[in-house]
Amino acid sequence: MQAEQLPEEQLPGVDEPGSAQVVPVVQSEELWFSDGNIIIRSLPSGAPPIRAVYKVHRSILSLHCSAFAALFEGPKDEAFIAGSEHYEKLPLMDLPDDAEDLRHFLKALYFHEGLHIHTSVPLFERWRAPFPPSYPGILRLATKYDASKVRRILVDALQAQWPARLAAYDGMNNGMNKSVDEGPSFREDFPSDPGRAIRLATDFDIPDVLPFAYYALARLIASPELSKIKPGELTHLTPNELNVLILGVADLRVQTNRIISSTQGWTSKCQQDLVYDDEAEDDVSPCEHSLEQWVERQHALESCCGDPLAWLKVMSMLCMDIEDVCETCRVYVRTDVLVDARNRLWKTLPAVFGLVRCS
Repeated sequence: MQAEQLPEEQLPGVDEPGSAQVVPVVQSEELWFSDGNIIIRSLPSGAPPIRAVYKVHRSILSLHCSAFAALFEGPKDEAFIAGSEHYEKLPLMDLPDDAEDLRHFLKALYFHEGLHIHTSVPLFERWRAPFPPSYPGILRLATKYDASKVRRILVDALQAQWPARLAAYDGMNNGMNKSVDEGPSFREDFPSDPGRAIRLATDFDIPDVLPFAYYALARLIASPELSKIKPGELTHLTPNELNVLILGVADLRVQTNRIISSTQGWTSKCQQDLVYDDEAEDDVSPCEHSLEQWVERQHALESCCGDPLAWLKVMSMLCMDIEDVCETCRVYVRTDVLVDARNRLWKTLPAVFGLVRCS
Protein backbone atom coordinates (compact mmCIF):
# COMPACT_ATOMS: atom_id res chain seq x y z
CA MET A 1 0.00 0.00 0.00
CA GLN A 2 1.37 3.41 -0.96
CA ALA A 3 0.69 5.39 2.16
CA GLU A 4 1.87 7.94 4.64
CA GLN A 5 2.33 6.90 8.28
CA LEU A 6 0.62 9.25 10.66
CA PRO A 7 1.81 10.11 14.15
CA GLU A 8 0.14 7.61 16.43
CA GLU A 9 -1.57 10.29 18.51
CA GLN A 10 -3.37 11.79 15.49
CA LEU A 11 -6.15 9.21 15.57
CA PRO A 12 -7.75 7.74 18.66
CA GLY A 13 -7.71 4.08 19.58
CA VAL A 14 -4.40 2.93 18.13
CA ASP A 15 -3.36 1.04 21.27
CA GLU A 16 -4.85 -2.42 20.95
CA PRO A 17 -6.53 -3.73 24.13
CA GLY A 18 -4.44 -6.32 25.95
CA SER A 19 -1.29 -5.52 23.98
CA ALA A 20 1.70 -3.40 24.87
CA GLN A 21 2.39 -2.86 21.19
CA VAL A 22 1.25 0.41 19.63
CA VAL A 23 -0.23 -0.31 16.20
CA PRO A 24 0.61 2.55 13.84
CA VAL A 25 -2.10 4.15 11.73
CA VAL A 26 -1.27 4.50 8.03
CA GLN A 27 -3.10 6.89 5.73
CA SER A 28 -3.91 5.70 2.22
CA GLU A 29 -2.68 7.97 -0.56
CA GLU A 30 -5.01 6.64 -3.25
CA LEU A 31 -8.15 6.72 -1.07
CA TRP A 32 -7.72 9.99 0.81
CA PHE A 33 -9.99 12.51 -0.89
CA SER A 34 -9.68 16.16 0.13
CA ASP A 35 -13.47 16.57 0.07
CA GLY A 36 -14.18 13.25 1.79
CA ASN A 37 -16.59 13.40 4.72
CA ILE A 38 -15.88 10.20 6.63
CA ILE A 39 -12.74 8.43 7.88
CA ILE A 40 -12.74 4.64 7.73
CA ARG A 41 -10.25 2.64 9.78
CA SER A 42 -9.41 -1.03 9.24
CA LEU A 43 -8.49 -3.82 11.61
CA PRO A 44 -4.78 -4.25 12.38
CA SER A 45 -3.25 -6.38 9.63
CA GLY A 46 0.03 -7.21 8.01
CA ALA A 47 3.47 -7.84 9.49
CA PRO A 48 4.24 -5.67 11.30
CA PRO A 49 0.58 -4.83 11.85
CA ILE A 50 -0.90 -1.50 10.82
CA ARG A 51 -4.35 0.05 10.84
CA ALA A 52 -5.13 1.70 7.53
CA VAL A 53 -7.33 4.80 7.31
CA TYR A 54 -9.26 6.08 4.31
CA LYS A 55 -10.95 9.45 3.77
CA VAL A 56 -13.91 8.78 1.54
CA HIS A 57 -17.49 9.93 0.89
CA ARG A 58 -20.59 8.74 2.67
CA SER A 59 -22.55 9.36 -0.53
CA ILE A 60 -20.35 6.92 -2.50
CA LEU A 61 -20.63 4.29 0.20
CA SER A 62 -24.41 4.75 0.29
CA LEU A 63 -24.74 4.69 -3.49
CA HIS A 64 -23.09 1.29 -3.84
CA CYS A 65 -23.77 -0.44 -0.52
CA SER A 66 -27.22 -0.95 0.93
CA ALA A 67 -25.74 -1.51 4.38
CA PHE A 68 -24.16 1.96 4.41
CA ALA A 69 -27.21 3.56 2.80
CA ALA A 70 -29.31 2.36 5.73
CA LEU A 71 -26.74 3.73 8.18
CA PHE A 72 -26.38 7.16 6.62
CA GLU A 73 -29.91 8.02 5.56
CA GLY A 74 -31.88 10.88 7.14
CA PRO A 75 -31.87 11.16 10.95
CA LYS A 76 -29.67 8.06 11.22
CA ASP A 77 -26.85 9.99 9.56
CA GLU A 78 -27.05 12.75 12.14
CA ALA A 79 -27.10 10.23 14.96
CA PHE A 80 -24.11 8.42 13.47
CA ILE A 81 -22.09 11.64 13.22
CA ALA A 82 -23.00 12.73 16.73
CA GLY A 83 -22.12 9.36 18.25
CA SER A 84 -18.83 8.81 16.42
CA GLU A 85 -15.24 9.51 17.31
CA HIS A 86 -13.89 12.32 15.14
CA TYR A 87 -10.69 13.17 13.33
CA GLU A 88 -10.25 16.42 11.36
CA LYS A 89 -13.85 17.16 12.43
CA LEU A 90 -15.01 14.12 10.45
CA PRO A 91 -16.70 11.00 11.86
CA LEU A 92 -14.34 8.06 12.30
CA MET A 93 -15.81 4.61 11.56
CA ASP A 94 -14.02 1.38 12.44
CA LEU A 95 -14.71 -1.53 10.09
CA PRO A 96 -13.67 -5.01 11.30
CA ASP A 97 -11.97 -5.85 8.00
CA ASP A 98 -8.46 -6.54 6.78
CA ALA A 99 -6.64 -3.43 5.52
CA GLU A 100 -5.82 -4.87 2.09
CA ASP A 101 -9.32 -6.28 1.58
CA LEU A 102 -10.78 -2.92 2.55
CA ARG A 103 -8.45 -1.05 0.22
CA HIS A 104 -9.37 -3.22 -2.75
CA PHE A 105 -13.06 -3.01 -1.90
CA LEU A 106 -13.11 0.79 -1.63
CA LYS A 107 -11.17 1.06 -4.89
CA ALA A 108 -13.81 -1.16 -6.51
CA LEU A 109 -16.55 1.21 -5.33
CA TYR A 110 -14.78 4.24 -6.79
CA PHE A 111 -13.15 2.68 -9.85
CA HIS A 112 -15.32 -0.10 -11.24
CA GLU A 113 -13.20 -0.30 -14.37
CA GLY A 114 -10.44 -1.93 -12.34
CA LEU A 115 -12.65 -4.98 -11.90
CA HIS A 116 -12.93 -5.40 -15.66
CA ILE A 117 -9.20 -5.76 -16.29
CA HIS A 118 -9.51 -9.49 -15.74
CA THR A 119 -12.80 -9.82 -17.63
CA SER A 120 -11.87 -7.67 -20.63
CA VAL A 121 -9.56 -10.29 -22.17
CA PRO A 122 -11.01 -13.24 -24.12
CA LEU A 123 -12.34 -15.84 -21.75
CA PHE A 124 -10.22 -18.68 -23.12
CA GLU A 125 -7.12 -16.62 -22.26
CA ARG A 126 -8.36 -16.13 -18.72
CA TRP A 127 -8.58 -19.88 -18.22
CA ARG A 128 -4.83 -20.15 -17.80
CA ALA A 129 -4.61 -17.12 -15.49
CA PRO A 130 -5.46 -17.42 -11.79
CA PHE A 131 -8.45 -15.52 -10.45
CA PRO A 132 -6.94 -12.19 -9.29
CA PRO A 133 -5.86 -12.45 -5.62
CA SER A 134 -7.76 -9.27 -4.70
CA TYR A 135 -11.13 -10.67 -5.83
CA PRO A 136 -11.92 -12.91 -2.83
CA GLY A 137 -11.54 -10.01 -0.38
CA ILE A 138 -13.62 -7.72 -2.57
CA LEU A 139 -16.29 -10.39 -2.97
CA ARG A 140 -16.39 -10.99 0.78
CA LEU A 141 -16.93 -7.29 1.57
CA ALA A 142 -19.32 -6.76 -1.36
CA THR A 143 -21.45 -9.57 0.06
CA LYS A 144 -21.10 -8.33 3.65
CA TYR A 145 -22.03 -4.71 2.89
CA ASP A 146 -24.47 -5.55 0.07
CA ALA A 147 -22.58 -3.84 -2.75
CA SER A 148 -24.72 -5.57 -5.37
CA LYS A 149 -23.11 -4.10 -8.49
CA VAL A 150 -19.58 -4.99 -7.42
CA ARG A 151 -20.69 -8.46 -6.35
CA ARG A 152 -22.48 -8.99 -9.67
CA ILE A 153 -19.33 -8.17 -11.66
CA LEU A 154 -17.25 -10.70 -9.72
CA VAL A 155 -19.95 -13.38 -9.65
CA ASP A 156 -20.39 -13.04 -13.42
CA ALA A 157 -16.62 -13.36 -13.89
CA LEU A 158 -16.48 -16.52 -11.77
CA GLN A 159 -19.53 -18.06 -13.44
CA ALA A 160 -18.11 -17.33 -16.90
CA GLN A 161 -14.84 -18.98 -15.94
CA TRP A 162 -16.65 -22.03 -14.50
CA PRO A 163 -19.75 -22.38 -16.70
CA ALA A 164 -22.88 -24.24 -15.72
CA ARG A 165 -23.71 -25.26 -19.30
CA LEU A 166 -21.79 -27.80 -21.35
CA ALA A 167 -22.22 -25.72 -24.51
CA ALA A 168 -20.47 -22.77 -22.84
CA TYR A 169 -17.61 -25.00 -21.68
CA ASP A 170 -17.20 -26.49 -25.17
CA GLY A 171 -17.32 -23.06 -26.76
CA MET A 172 -14.45 -21.80 -24.62
CA ASN A 173 -12.42 -24.95 -25.15
CA ASN A 174 -12.84 -24.59 -28.89
CA GLY A 175 -11.44 -21.07 -28.59
CA MET A 176 -8.17 -22.20 -27.07
CA ASN A 177 -5.20 -21.49 -29.33
CA LYS A 178 -4.22 -24.96 -30.51
CA SER A 179 -1.98 -25.75 -33.45
CA VAL A 180 -3.86 -26.77 -36.56
CA ASP A 181 -2.07 -30.10 -36.80
CA GLU A 182 -2.75 -31.11 -33.19
CA GLY A 183 -4.74 -34.33 -33.04
CA PRO A 184 -7.64 -35.21 -30.74
CA SER A 185 -6.73 -34.83 -27.08
CA PHE A 186 -8.02 -36.86 -24.14
CA ARG A 187 -7.22 -33.86 -21.91
CA GLU A 188 -9.44 -30.80 -22.15
CA ASP A 189 -8.23 -27.35 -21.11
CA PHE A 190 -9.60 -26.23 -17.75
CA PRO A 191 -9.44 -22.92 -15.86
CA SER A 192 -6.84 -22.43 -13.15
CA ASP A 193 -7.43 -22.92 -9.43
CA PRO A 194 -10.51 -25.17 -9.17
CA GLY A 195 -9.92 -25.48 -5.41
CA ARG A 196 -10.13 -21.72 -4.94
CA ALA A 197 -13.22 -21.59 -7.17
CA ILE A 198 -14.91 -24.16 -4.91
CA ARG A 199 -14.01 -22.11 -1.85
CA LEU A 200 -15.36 -18.86 -3.31
CA ALA A 201 -18.53 -20.45 -4.70
CA THR A 202 -19.28 -22.17 -1.38
CA ASP A 203 -18.50 -19.22 0.87
CA PHE A 204 -20.36 -16.66 -1.23
CA ASP A 205 -23.34 -18.70 -2.44
CA ILE A 206 -22.50 -19.12 -6.14
CA PRO A 207 -23.73 -22.71 -6.60
CA ASP A 208 -23.62 -22.76 -10.42
CA VAL A 209 -19.81 -22.75 -10.26
CA LEU A 210 -19.48 -25.88 -8.13
CA PRO A 211 -20.25 -28.84 -10.46
CA PHE A 212 -17.63 -27.97 -13.05
CA ALA A 213 -15.06 -26.84 -10.46
CA TYR A 214 -15.39 -30.15 -8.60
CA TYR A 215 -15.14 -32.04 -11.89
CA ALA A 216 -11.94 -30.18 -12.82
CA LEU A 217 -10.33 -31.03 -9.50
CA ALA A 218 -11.57 -34.62 -9.68
CA ARG A 219 -9.99 -34.99 -13.09
CA LEU A 220 -6.61 -34.03 -11.66
CA ILE A 221 -6.65 -36.46 -8.75
CA ALA A 222 -8.07 -39.31 -10.87
CA SER A 223 -5.42 -39.14 -13.58
CA PRO A 224 -1.66 -39.41 -14.10
CA GLU A 225 -1.60 -35.60 -13.80
CA LEU A 226 -1.91 -35.76 -10.01
CA SER A 227 1.56 -34.23 -9.78
CA LYS A 228 0.26 -31.15 -11.63
CA ILE A 229 -2.02 -30.10 -8.77
CA LYS A 230 -0.67 -26.78 -7.54
CA PRO A 231 0.76 -26.63 -4.03
CA GLY A 232 -2.06 -25.70 -1.69
CA GLU A 233 -4.81 -26.47 -4.22
CA LEU A 234 -6.52 -28.98 -1.96
CA THR A 235 -6.04 -26.84 1.16
CA HIS A 236 -8.87 -24.60 -0.05
CA LEU A 237 -11.27 -27.47 0.73
CA THR A 238 -12.67 -28.43 4.11
CA PRO A 239 -12.38 -32.08 5.27
CA ASN A 240 -16.01 -32.64 4.28
CA GLU A 241 -15.40 -31.17 0.83
CA LEU A 242 -12.35 -33.39 0.36
CA ASN A 243 -14.53 -36.37 1.22
CA VAL A 244 -17.13 -35.23 -1.32
CA LEU A 245 -14.38 -34.92 -3.92
CA ILE A 246 -12.96 -38.39 -3.31
CA LEU A 247 -16.39 -40.03 -3.35
CA GLY A 248 -17.25 -38.04 -6.46
CA VAL A 249 -14.24 -39.41 -8.35
CA ALA A 250 -15.52 -42.95 -7.77
CA ASP A 251 -19.14 -42.09 -8.59
CA LEU A 252 -18.07 -40.29 -11.75
CA ARG A 253 -16.61 -43.55 -13.03
CA VAL A 254 -19.84 -45.36 -12.13
CA GLN A 255 -21.97 -42.78 -13.97
CA THR A 256 -19.70 -42.92 -17.03
CA ASN A 257 -19.93 -46.70 -17.21
CA ARG A 258 -23.69 -46.52 -16.72
CA ILE A 259 -24.12 -44.06 -19.58
CA ILE A 260 -21.92 -46.08 -21.94
CA SER A 261 -22.81 -49.50 -20.58
CA SER A 262 -23.88 -51.04 -23.87
CA THR A 263 -24.30 -50.25 -27.54
CA GLN A 264 -27.99 -51.09 -27.51
CA GLY A 265 -29.79 -48.68 -29.79
CA TRP A 266 -26.62 -47.47 -31.45
CA THR A 267 -27.58 -49.21 -34.69
CA SER A 268 -31.22 -48.14 -34.68
CA LYS A 269 -30.68 -46.13 -37.86
CA CYS A 270 -28.74 -48.88 -39.66
CA GLN A 271 -30.07 -49.53 -43.14
CA GLN A 272 -28.27 -52.82 -43.71
CA ASP A 273 -30.07 -56.13 -43.64
CA LEU A 274 -30.24 -57.72 -40.20
CA VAL A 275 -28.38 -60.95 -39.51
CA TYR A 276 -29.13 -63.60 -36.90
CA ASP A 277 -26.83 -63.50 -33.85
CA ASP A 278 -26.51 -66.79 -31.96
CA GLU A 279 -25.40 -65.11 -28.72
CA ALA A 280 -28.21 -62.57 -28.75
CA GLU A 281 -30.63 -65.13 -30.16
CA ASP A 282 -32.09 -62.39 -32.30
CA ASP A 283 -31.64 -60.57 -35.57
CA VAL A 284 -29.18 -57.70 -35.18
CA SER A 285 -27.43 -55.12 -37.32
CA PRO A 286 -24.15 -56.38 -38.81
CA CYS A 287 -22.56 -53.24 -37.27
CA GLU A 288 -23.49 -54.26 -33.71
CA HIS A 289 -20.51 -56.52 -32.93
CA SER A 290 -17.92 -54.10 -34.30
CA LEU A 291 -19.36 -51.24 -32.26
CA GLU A 292 -19.27 -53.33 -29.07
CA GLN A 293 -15.61 -54.21 -29.58
CA TRP A 294 -14.73 -50.59 -30.34
CA VAL A 295 -16.43 -49.28 -27.18
CA GLU A 296 -14.59 -51.86 -25.05
CA ARG A 297 -11.27 -50.62 -26.41
CA GLN A 298 -12.23 -46.99 -25.78
CA HIS A 299 -13.16 -47.74 -22.16
CA ALA A 300 -9.56 -48.71 -21.49
CA LEU A 301 -8.44 -45.29 -22.71
CA GLU A 302 -11.00 -43.51 -20.51
CA SER A 303 -9.64 -45.30 -17.44
CA CYS A 304 -6.22 -43.82 -18.16
CA CYS A 305 -7.22 -40.24 -18.92
CA GLY A 306 -9.58 -39.59 -15.97
CA ASP A 307 -11.56 -37.08 -18.03
CA PRO A 308 -14.73 -38.75 -19.31
CA LEU A 309 -16.09 -35.57 -20.93
CA ALA A 310 -12.95 -35.31 -23.07
CA TRP A 311 -13.02 -39.05 -23.68
CA LEU A 312 -16.58 -38.94 -25.04
CA LYS A 313 -15.68 -35.96 -27.21
CA VAL A 314 -12.69 -37.78 -28.69
CA MET A 315 -14.82 -40.89 -29.23
CA SER A 316 -17.13 -38.82 -31.40
CA MET A 317 -14.14 -37.93 -33.59
CA LEU A 318 -12.67 -41.42 -33.74
CA CYS A 319 -15.93 -43.22 -34.43
CA MET A 320 -15.85 -42.14 -38.07
CA ASP A 321 -12.91 -44.51 -38.57
CA ILE A 322 -14.45 -47.65 -37.05
CA GLU A 323 -13.96 -50.62 -39.31
CA ASP A 324 -16.86 -52.82 -40.39
CA VAL A 325 -19.46 -50.22 -39.44
CA CYS A 326 -21.65 -48.55 -42.04
CA GLU A 327 -21.59 -44.81 -42.65
CA THR A 328 -25.13 -44.37 -41.37
CA CYS A 329 -24.28 -45.91 -37.98
CA ARG A 330 -21.03 -43.94 -37.69
CA VAL A 331 -22.81 -40.64 -38.28
CA TYR A 332 -25.63 -41.52 -35.87
CA VAL A 333 -23.19 -42.54 -33.12
CA ARG A 334 -21.21 -39.34 -33.60
CA THR A 335 -24.02 -36.80 -33.86
CA ASP A 336 -26.62 -38.35 -31.59
CA VAL A 337 -25.43 -41.14 -29.29
CA LEU A 338 -22.18 -39.63 -28.00
CA VAL A 339 -23.49 -36.06 -27.90
CA ASP A 340 -26.39 -37.26 -25.76
CA ALA A 341 -23.99 -39.24 -23.55
CA ARG A 342 -21.87 -36.14 -22.83
CA ASN A 343 -24.96 -34.08 -22.06
CA ARG A 344 -26.26 -36.72 -19.65
CA LEU A 345 -22.89 -37.03 -17.94
CA TRP A 346 -22.65 -33.25 -17.49
CA LYS A 347 -26.12 -33.19 -15.95
CA THR A 348 -25.11 -35.85 -13.40
CA LEU A 349 -22.24 -33.72 -11.98
CA PRO A 350 -24.32 -31.97 -9.26
CA ALA A 351 -25.50 -35.34 -7.95
CA VAL A 352 -22.06 -36.95 -8.33
CA PHE A 353 -20.53 -34.32 -6.05
CA GLY A 354 -23.39 -34.23 -3.55
CA LEU A 355 -24.63 -30.80 -4.58
CA VAL A 356 -28.23 -31.94 -5.19
CA ARG A 357 -30.27 -34.96 -4.33
CA CYS A 358 -30.40 -37.58 -7.05
CA SER A 359 -33.76 -37.47 -8.79
